Amino acid sequence: VYYTIVLVLLASLCGIIYFDNLLVLYFTLEISAFLSAGLVIIKKSERSRRAGMKYLFLSLLASVFFLIGIVITYRLTGSLSINNMDVSSVKVGNEDLIGTSLLFIFIGLAFKSALFPFHLWLPDAHGNATSSASAMLSGVVLKSYIILFIKLIYISFGIELVKEYNILNISLTLGTIAM
Repeated sequence: VYYTIVLVLLASLCGIIYFDNLLVLYFTLEISAFLSAGLVIIKKSERSRRAGMKYLFLSLLASVFFLIGIVITYRLTGSLSINNMDVSSVKVGNEDLIGTSLLFIFIGLAFKSALFPFHLWLPDAHGNATSSASAMLSGVVLKSYIILFIKLIYISFGIELVKEYNILNISLTLGTIAM
C-alpha cells in the first residue's frame, strides 16, 4: 500500500508541475493532499493518525483558498489556462480583484508549502510520519507547491503585478523569519 501511495502521489505532483489548466491543477492538489496525509497516517499510531488528519484538514482549507483564487481569476480573465490568462486586459476597476485572487492563491499555496506562519501542520506531520514519508513530504511534496506558485507568478500573473502587490517581499520576509 505504501508504494502505491508514493507512486500515485508522485504522479499527482508531476501533474502539478506539468498541467496548465487551473481546474486540473486544483484536482491534482486535492489528490496530493489526500495521499500526503495517507503517508503520515500509514505509520498506524494514534499520534500519526491525529497528525495526518490535522495535515489533511489544513491542506483542504488551503485548497479552498486556492479554489477561491481560481474562481476570481477565471471570472476576471475568462480563462483557466495559465498560458492564456491575460491579466493585463482586466477591465478598469477590477485591478483589486486580481490582487485579491493572487492573495488567495498565495495563502493557499503558503499553507500547502508550509511557509511560516502557515506551517501549523508541519511539526506534527513530520514528527509522527515514517522517515521515508517525512523525506517525501519535505523533499518533493512541499517543493512542488512552490514551483506551482513560481509558475503562476511568471506565466499568468506577471512579475510586474506581483511586485505591485508586494507578494515577493512578503514571501521573502516570511521565509527569512522561518529560517
